[in-house]
Amino acid sequence: FSNAHAEHCLTRSSPSLPPSPTPQQEEAQLAHIIAEAEAWQTAAEELAQNLEKASLPDAEVLIAAADALPLRFELKGWLQGKVDDCRALGEEICAAVPLRAARSMGECQTVEALRRLLERAREARLQFPEVEVLEAVIGRTERWLAEATVAVSETPDLRKLQSLLEEANAIPVDLSETCDVIKGKVEQAHQWVEKVRKALPRKNKTRSNASDVGKVDYTAARTLLNEGEGIRVGVKELEDIAGVLDTAETWLQRVREALEESTDEAGLQSLQALLCEADDIPVEMDEHKILAAEIEARRWGLRVQPRLAGSKVTVKALEKLVAEAAGLRARLPLAAQQQKSWRLPQEIEARKRLQKAYAWLKDHRGCVNPNGLGFRKGVTVRKVLRLLQRARAVPVDLSEPMKQLEEAVAKAEKWLEASAGILQSCGIRQRTTFTLPEGKGKAKAKAKAAGEEDMDV
Repeated sequence: FSNAHAEHCLTRSSPSLPPSPTPQQEEAQLAHIIAEAEAWQTAAEELAQNLEKASLPDAEVLIAAADALPLRFELKGWLQGKVDDCRALGEEICAAVPLRAARSMGECQTVEALRRLLERAREARLQFPEVEVLEAVIGRTERWLAEATVAVSETPDLRKLQSLLEEANAIPVDLSETCDVIKGKVEQAHQWVEKVRKALPRKNKTRSNASDVGKVDYTAARTLLNEGEGIRVGVKELEDIAGVLDTAETWLQRVREALEESTDEAGLQSLQALLCEADDIPVEMDEHKILAAEIEARRWGLRVQPRLAGSKVTVKALEKLVAEAAGLRARLPLAAQQQKSWRLPQEIEARKRLQKAYAWLKDHRGCVNPNGLGFRKGVTVRKVLRLLQRARAVPVDLSEPMKQLEEAVAKAEKWLEASAGILQSCGIRQRTTFTLPEGKGKAKAKAKAAGEEDMDV
């Protein structure tokens, strides 16, 4: 082949090569690259100066633009370092604040650790989405902590505490320390509420009589209220027991006033109405028992007063009255010493009469024989007459023992009358009298002056 034929074959078998750029084209292309580089440099410097306002995508776009240019930029390496740091921090934030269902509260970070992580993210001076997430979580946590602090220091509603615990479970932060305090208050409140529900009876709808329902002791109810106020948690039962005690204390005050003012039978009816009111108060009060005893005692007094004011009462009747009064006193919910000091006017009167009767009966027993038949030796008519005179002054029916004395005096007088003639014939002058002059001292003087002598019965 000739050289010309060879060149013709090469030309037909190989593809055509692009034509080499002309110097003018190369100059224009270089000028374009330089212009883009300068524009990139300007944009990078502006971003570096306002880094806090720039976002991670902005920096990534600049880096991608720098990679497309056949030049090296010092700012690109600096930007790449910032982007790498932000991506690493983003991953760390995602690991620190995961979905709550992924781990328990104890496995989460504390709010202090999250604040330190946020400080590091802010030092990067470049905005990226995870920072906003972290700020939102910290903000929510701080608001929760503020509410929880107020709730723990004051007296919140129990439902508020339970709501705080539920919200804490939805926050991906370790709030166990504060939650433990709240749980402690909630547990205390639940235990206290249970004690109140057991202590305060609930009326049975099938029962019409409130007294059929058990009652809580007043002191125990007051202790429960103090415990509830000490827990400092607002629960409905706290208001319930406070209301019950307020009703009880108002009733007690009315009872005290009524006891001072009520003296007649109409007042007794007022006391009875107060006693019926107490049936609807689910608190056991000593004053309720005292009022019941007082009403019973006053009824007893009204019943026995006519007996004491009328004809004389026998010793047995007086002893029965005193025993009844002692029974009333024994039912009082008072200490033994206080019971002793509690006396009814009718009881005091009955005891005074009994003392006089017992003193007279003692002297009477000193006159008669132990078997009740006849008189002791040396008992004179005058002594018997004096006993009879004293018996008439005692406001007690002593007719039974007086009968024996009166019969003895009558027999002695009858015997003297029947024996007057015989005694006179024997020269014995009758000097025994069967009447006593007024006054004890004058009686002896007059008897002595008249030469009277006493006669054994």
